[in-house]
Amino acid sequence: MDYLCLKMSSGIAVAKDLTKSFNKFKLHNNPNKFMVFKIENKRTIIEETQSEDNSFLNFLSNLPLDDCRYAVYKIDFTTLDERPHEKLIFISWCPDTATVRHKMLYASSKLTLTKELLGIPIMINATQRTDLSVHILRERCRKFT
Repeated sequence: MDYLCLKMSSGIAVAKDLTKSFNKFKLHNNPNKFMVFKIENKRTIIEETQSEDNSFLNFLSNLPLDDCRYAVYKIDFTTLDERPHEKLIFISWCPDTATVRHKMLYASSKLTLTKELLGIPIMINATQRTDLSVHILRERCRKFT
């Protein structure tokens, strides 16, 4: 596997195949609604990319209650002028129950990953499930349309 040379102070690299997979994911004809990433062996890798169940509840079930993850969610919503729209949201999931070491690692590595994932206008830092309701995500999207 090839890895990009981009590293933050955390020393975490982003795999090239992650960027390629993300570029395919963000196309409008791609039926998948989310991607979940984790840090493993000093690199950011894809943990979940495809699921038969693209529901929001399935997405939430892929975010562990006691460990950190990054995610990109493709959300459908209606703009204020009643047009259907779709946006990508980057989510940094660092629950309060995660270890301090993991929270620091994910926080210090986020910028490296987001520089590779081009075209995501909305970033959310979530520490509990209530930060990630569909209503909250849609309201954030409406601010950028």
